[in-house]
Amino acid sequence: MNIVIFGGSGFIGTAVCKELIQRKHTVTSISRHGQPDRLTDEWARNVHWLHSDILNDTKWQTAVKEADWVIDAIGILKEDPAKNSTYDRFIVEPIKRIAAFLNQQTMPAKCLFLSANNAPFPFQRYMQAKREAEQLLNDQTFPHTIIYPSLVMDQQRPTSVLGGKMILFFKKIPVVNMLFKKYDPITRQNLAIEIANVVEGQNSLLTQRRG
Repeated sequence: MNIVIFGGSGFIGTAVCKELIQRKHTVTSISRHGQPDRLTDEWARNVHWLHSDILNDTKWQTAVKEADWVIDAIGILKEDPAKNSTYDRFIVEPIKRIAAFLNQQTMPAKCLFLSANNAPFPFQRYMQAKREAEQLLNDQTFPHTIIYPSLVMDQQRPTSVLGGKMILFFKKIPVVNMLFKKYDPITRQNLAIEIANVVEGQNSLLTQRRG
C-alpha cells in the first residue's frame, strides 16, 4: 500500500515508517524537517522524505491524493506560546487541513489519527486538543481510525522508560492501581506494530479508549 505519514520524522513517526517499510509498503514521510540526519539505516533510504509544512504550504497534497492511508502523527507534548508552538496549532489544525483535503477527493485515502488514551492533570489542555481533533475526525464521512496509546516508552527518552516502569509497579498495588488504570505503557516499537496492523486491516485494542 501507499502510505503517507505526517510527522514521519518524529519520535513515533520514525518507528512507524520503519515498521511499514519492513512490511514492504510504500512510505512517504511529510514533515517540516525532511529526513532526520540521525537516520542512516538502510530502511530510511527506502522512505520518501518530503520536506513540507502542512500549516504553510500545499506540497503535501499530491502525496495525499495518491495515498491509500494517511497517518497523522504530528503533535507536541508541551506548548511554547512564545514560539507559536501550541496544541491547537500542532494537534487540531493539521487534522483539520487533512480532513478538508480528503473531503475534496472522489476516493479519499483512509485516515489514522494518533490520539491518546489519557494524560495526567498537568496535560489536560493536551487531552482537550486531542479530543477536539477526534471529534473533528469523527464528523467526517471518509473512512478513519483513531489510535489511543498511553505513555510511549523508548530508550531514546530514558524518562519515558522510568515512568512506564513506575506505572506498571503501581498497577500491581491494590487500591492504588485504580489511579493508574487508564495508563498502559507501550513501547514505541509495539505502538508502531499496532499501527501497521491496523493499516493492514487487523484488529487492535488501541482503537478503543480504555479504562
